[in-house]
Amino acid sequence: MAGVSITVDDAAVISALDRIIQAGGEPPMDKIGSHLLFSTQRRFEAQAGPGGVPWQRHARSTLAKMPAARRAAPQLLRNRGRLYDSMVYEATADTVEVGTNVKTARAHQLGVDIERPARTQTIYRKFNAKTGKFDPKFIKRKRKQAVATEVAVGAHVIRIPARPFLGFDDDDRREVLAIVDDALREIPGVEGVSP
Repeated sequence: MAGVSITVDDAAVISALDRIIQAGGEPPMDKIGSHLLFSTQRRFEAQAGPGGVPWQRHARSTLAKMPAARRAAPQLLRNRGRLYDSMVYEATADTVEVGTNVKTARAHQLGVDIERPARTQTIYRKFNAKTGKFDPKFIKRKRKQAVATEVAVGAHVIRIPARPFLGFDDDDRREVLAIVDDALREIPGVEGVSP
């Protein structure tokens, strides 16, 4: 998965998985992957990162660019659903990877500052003969009635705040340990990990 990934190095989970292997069982990596994918999807729905930390809201400038229908109840990282829908997990005999191949995922997970240099740009506006002024909206394509204007755009930074959707929190740890405990109990003569 080229988008973004994290590594979980949790001693309790690793110890429990080692116990399954030592007992001759097969680690329940597919079930663990299914849980972690579910947990990631719940973060999108709650608009919060691991541990329930709320994501930073949209900037006013971002909301102003949204169509009115989406602006009424904006969903962070779910405007089009592409990132949410792309989340998958991949389980092997000894690893689980949860993530996406969406290129922008890393920027949303970690946050990023995009530096834009100063530049000139041609904009097209429609002149309103009745009011004697230009209409406030730009025209995206050059049209017959459009007036081209060269404008200077200053250097600026576009900041995308971190909105972590991947992670492993205390709730995930408890659930993964419960999955491992169930797998241990299925091995004859082996007790589970929980007291």
